[in-house]
Amino acid sequence: MFILTEQIAARKFPNVQVIKAFVPDPFGTHHSKAMVLFRHDDTCQIIIHTANMITQDWTNLSQGIWTSPLLPLLKDASTLQVSEGAKAEIGTGKRFKQDLLRYFRAYGNAKTGSLVAEVQQYDFSNVRAAFIASAPGKERVRRGSNSQSATQTSWGWEGLRDILKSVPCANQTVNNRPSVLVMEVSSIASLGTDDTWISNFRTVLSTSKGGLLKDLRPPLYRIMFPTADEIRASLDGYDSGNSIHTRIQSSKNLKQLSYLRPMLCHWAGSIADDAPQGNLEAGRRRAAPHIKTYMRFTDSSMNCIDWAMLTSANLSTQAWGALVKDGEYKISSWEMGVVVWPELLAADNAAEASVVMVPSFKKDTPSTGEYPGVENLQMVVGLRMPYDLPLVPYKATEVPWCATMNHAEPDWMGEVWSV
Repeated sequence: MFILTEQIAARKFPNVQVIKAFVPDPFGTHHSKAMVLFRHDDTCQIIIHTANMITQDWTNLSQGIWTSPLLPLLKDASTLQVSEGAKAEIGTGKRFKQDLLRYFRAYGNAKTGSLVAEVQQYDFSNVRAAFIASAPGKERVRRGSNSQSATQTSWGWEGLRDILKSVPCANQTVNNRPSVLVMEVSSIASLGTDDTWISNFRTVLSTSKGGLLKDLRPPLYRIMFPTADEIRASLDGYDSGNSIHTRIQSSKNLKQLSYLRPMLCHWAGSIADDAPQGNLEAGRRRAAPHIKTYMRFTDSSMNCIDWAMLTSANLSTQAWGALVKDGEYKISSWEMGVVVWPELLAADNAAEASVVMVPSFKKDTPSTGEYPGVENLQMVVGLRMPYDLPLVPYKATEVPWCATMNHAEPDWMGEVWSV
């Protein structure tokens, strides 16, 4: 009889229960990473992160974490049950709670019914974020303005589109500088031999309040992924590559690489021979990336951020969805993430337009006067950056790290990689 490794480990701890998520597709996976903490002070906290429950993920790889405020118990018992039909604006705590509970319910009442009942008792009013997730199954593509449903949470790319339709992005009119959309992931799956899927996904990422981006120039799209040189130089050397995946061997793989190449940038850009001078260092270049972030920078100066997403979802059709027929797409994996943007943090301020989010390096809070042109704003919100800026594109001869290929050049510890 096959027994899950987690079940064997759980036998050592009487307070640990292992529940198996249903994954109908052999190419799908349960990939979500989160914690729900119930504290002795009668508060609850939601933790969404990118690390698996293995030692390496919590030590020598780059990861990201979002923590909710401490959530108090609801004072009015009559509000315990979140109404499925209640309207709630995306980005509010009420909508976050609705979407989170809908996600938990997707596992099935027998598995997570008690968790749903427990989480319902807490007040999410102070949460300022949008919950994004994927659950296996088929979803309908909603056309036009038919989105942001208050009675149904969409998964995958339709869920992300719903969220981004609530995010006001800057309309670029200064110096004709395009916005920059950065997809930073630890895995790039098989997306197809042509760019149909990635083009559709880029359209989703380009969504904003009031329609698609209205830049004078099209946005720049960048994909951050390490090369073999960056894996060799990482803290665990080649062992870091066990957690980072794409394929470049077959003719299909090479066709995909050809259309992705113009977007590819280094994770540890500053180790490249042509690294820019005066770059802003995040301090993570040797900690290989298992983190997954998607960010929209206001313009090519990359001084300000319109929105940022931390998620378990890599660049894959299994995570975000793949069209199976007109008007319908299929999701194969479980994923979980969170989206934030500066206006959310201005909800209690009269001058919402005076809030800006800026990248912060090696610290959570940006220094006063660090960003030219934002000194007079009422609020400057820092977002801790996992990678250096400016970005360093791949050279024409460089390719992404591939864990299913042999690498004869020794890493910094003298090890080689054989498969």
